[in-house]
Amino acid sequence: GLIAVVILLNVVIAIVSDTWSDSVNDTREVFWQSRVEILFQYRMLKSYIGTDSFFGPLFAYIDKVELYGNQMNKKSVDGKTSFLRLLISFIANVFWFVLGLVTFGLFWPRKLRQYILSAGMNSREENEIEEVQK
Repeated sequence: GLIAVVILLNVVIAIVSDTWSDSVNDTREVFWQSRVEILFQYRMLKSYIGTDSFFGPLFAYIDKVELYGNQMNKKSVDGKTSFLRLLISFIANVFWFVLGLVTFGLFWPRKLRQYILSAGMNSREENEIEEVQK
């Protein structure tokens, strides 16, 4: 009896361990997919609008600064650059939101578009939409 319990506990530990490692791998995959999607949307917006437009300096500044890197230079910590980055981020977000309104959510990230455009739908309609998207 005791040996059977020990063996079953080992089996349960092995199953949980495999599930945990699969979950970690899936998390990494989803993380990098979302990063690539953000980069793709930025590049698409940049190619659509163009660098010679009103937003050209914004694109140049974003390309110059590592927004997601850990190797930020020490000059970016001062108040002026921090405020400038906040201002540019605010303007970019307002612009993307308005552009998404005009294009019925085409330029919004998929989850935001789904959240905003499915407001007021019941769960049956949401399940039908998810089945169609698969």
